[in-house]
This record gives sequence, C-alpha cells and structure tokens, in this order.
Amino acid sequence: MRRRYWNEKIEKKLGTPELDALRLRRLKKALIYFKENSPFYRRRFKEAGFDPERIKSLEDIKYLPPFTKDDIRMSQAESMERYGHPYGIHLTIKPREIALLSATSGTTGEPTFYVFGKEDIKVWCEVRARALWRVGLRPGDTLMIAFGLGMFVGGVPNVIAAQHFGLVTVPVGAEGGSTKVLSFARLTRPKALMGTPSLAKILVERAPEVVGKKVGELGIKKLILGGEPGAGVKEVRGFLSREFDAEIYDLQGPNVSCHLPDYAGMHRVGDDYYLHELVDPVTKEPIPLEDGAEGEVLVTHLFRASAPFVRYAPGDIHRVFISPCSCGFSGFRTMIVGRTDDMLKVKGVIIYPSTVQGIVASLGTRLTGEFRIVLKSPPPRVDGTLNLQVEAAPDVPAEKWELIAREVEEKFKEKTGIRPMVKIVSAGTFPRTEHKKEFFIREYAK
Repeated sequence: MRRRYWNEKIEKKLGTPELDALRLRRLKKALIYFKENSPFYRRRFKEAGFDPERIKSLEDIKYLPPFTKDDIRMSQAESMERYGHPYGIHLTIKPREIALLSATSGTTGEPTFYVFGKEDIKVWCEVRARALWRVGLRPGDTLMIAFGLGMFVGGVPNVIAAQHFGLVTVPVGAEGGSTKVLSFARLTRPKALMGTPSLAKILVERAPEVVGKKVGELGIKKLILGGEPGAGVKEVRGFLSREFDAEIYDLQGPNVSCHLPDYAGMHRVGDDYYLHELVDPVTKEPIPLEDGAEGEVLVTHLFRASAPFVRYAPGDIHRVFISPCSCGFSGFRTMIVGRTDDMLKVKGVIIYPSTVQGIVASLGTRLTGEFRIVLKSPPPRVDGTLNLQVEAAPDVPAEKWELIAREVEEKFKEKTGIRPMVKIVSAGTFPRTEHKKEFFIREYAK
C-alpha cells in the first residue's frame, strides 16, 4: 500500500485527543527547559506567577503574556548590552552552538534574528518533509527554490529541508530576478517551484520574452507559494493554476494546503511541535478553536528550541477549521485572513489587502492584477473613502478605464458593503518584485 504520510505514526494522530496528551507532555518539558536555560523566560514566568511544573492543560498557557516582535527587539538589545551578542536573552543555547541564522530587517533597520540550533534544524526538516510529501513530492524529484536566500527564513532553511528530504534542489533564489529563475527552470525542468505569488505572476508575464514560450510549457506541475497573500485567494489560485497548468499549494511555517479547487485552508502538519492559539487582536483574550473561529494567532514551541517562542504573535489573523477536510488528509486547518499590520478599518468594516486582491483578480484579463491601496493617514483607521489604484491590462484602451473602475467599485460594494474610489492606471505603473509585495502607497508623513 502506498504511504499516505511522511510520518505515518504522528500524522494520523493530528487533531486527536491522543496527540493532545503528547503535546501537553512536550509543553511542560519545553517550558521547564526554557525557564532553566533562558534569563528572559525565568524573569517572564516569575513576573506572571507562572510555574511550568504545575500546568494541567494546554489552555494553561493563557496565563502568560503574548511574546511580541517588540519583545524580541528588547531581548536582543539586552543581550547585546549584557553579553555582546544580538541573539536575545531568550536564547537557550550558547552563541557558539548556533547552526544557522535568518533575519528580517523590520521597520527599525535593525535586523530581527531567528536562531536555528541543531534541534531546531532537525524539527524544521521533519515538519517541512511532511509538507513536501503531502504536496506530492518524492525523493529524487526536482524542486526550484525561488524565495530570497539572503537571510529570509523561507530561503536557506528550505534549501536545507529539501536536501534532507532527498530532493534535487535548485536554490536559484529571488535575488537574481525573474530572468534567472526562468532560465534555470527551462534548463532544469523542476517538478515544483517554491516562491512568492508575486514571483509566480511575474514569471507568467515574462516567460514568452525570456524563454520564448509560455510559463505552462516549462513543466512545473506544483507551485508551493508563501510569504504574502495570494495562494489562498481563489481568483489568484485559479489564474496561476491555469497559466502554469499546475497545482497550487499555500505554505506558511508548519502549515500547508491541499490542492482542492475550493481553497480549504492549510493543514497544520506540525502540531506535535507547535501549539497554535487564537486570541482577540485587541484584548488578547483566548478564542475557542472551533469551525470558522477567527483571531490573531499565537505560536508556542513544544521542543527545546534555541531561541524559543512562548505565545509568539507574528501578526497574522487566522480563521480555523476543525472539521475533517474533504481531501482526506489529517490535521486542523488554518487560513490567513490578513496581517494585523495590514488591517484597515473602513466605516467599521475590516479590510485586508487579500480582500482587494481577490476582487481585482476576479475581473480577469482586463486588469494586470496589480493594485495599491492609497493611505492618506496612518492605518488602521481610514477616514472617509478607501482609495485604490488598479492597473489596466496593456491591451485595454484608456476610454474603457472609467467603466472598469466603476465595475471594481461595484464588486467591492457587493462583497464588503463599502464602495471605494477606484482609479485605473496604465500597465507597468507599479514595480514588480520577486520578493514580498508592498500593497500600500502612504501619502502621510511617517
């Protein structure tokens, strides 16, 4: 019988009480380890009056405060001052034991480090292997990795995981641009490509010019996409699936979607190593995990992580689904609704860039799919009307732009209950990027 899962022993138990018992044991051991090996967590647990020895259920974690990106920055600043290294006082290993670093620059210009020790890499490779197996890859298949390789967590760590899985790994990276990605794809004929939805759309546009054929003729049968909205947006999935003649998978951390035509969210394939909670974005009060529940996600490591997160708030708003998926795979599912940083409140209605993305993509070939949200004051509140700029397709004459603008406004009103002001602009107005896309034009003083 063909093996359904990479790890049959664990993955069959995902979402069951049996696995929850394992998770509780791991949570307790992990928290004790963090307390014993990290000054940050010793102090944090003491201030909260929290004793990891006494926890009785997974829900007891709620008595600790969320761990935010500001906490990471403060932890790193303190470790630099006290110990001369920038990896944070939440570090549980010695700096010389770090095996790999990834980082984001953030808005301050100072990098935020994500630390991998040997244990972290082992867990990362295991969980990523489960995802790669579920998307239909097998050892010996060729995977092109076109995420940015320069410190991005989706870059070199995914290269390591792909090699561990046994794939022929083509780490072309996004840094070389779409020309290099397409040229290597033509030569290596990868079965799957991993990158951002923005990159995938650029490849559609540029393939005829660069390699003299449509992107669907390159033989890529699986797109594994992450880093930004898109792979979970019905219209974007449909467009990319048609153009590449490929299956579309949404990927984020220990979560990967199946390829059902109707997007069903991402299966949580690493629940034995990570605890996910939902909380109210404002009050931080827990939200029960039930079908359709929506809130800010918090993540806790259930293993001896080198720079552990306990109730870490990455800034994502998720909707969860507990009932079994019709694809037959195990595991609760989660869908990214948006990011707290990108959330807009327009006349009491919550709007995310993914909302706009879906509406724009629904107009098909009359638009390029590129848009920007124009902000005249700092988010999240939008005073007055929401302003959008949307690119027309190159072959759409300017005299039709006004009619298309009204159609976008009408579709937006139909879906959200609010009517934006839409301005159609010429194709190529907005810069293309192989990396994470900027959805906003900020016309206010920062």
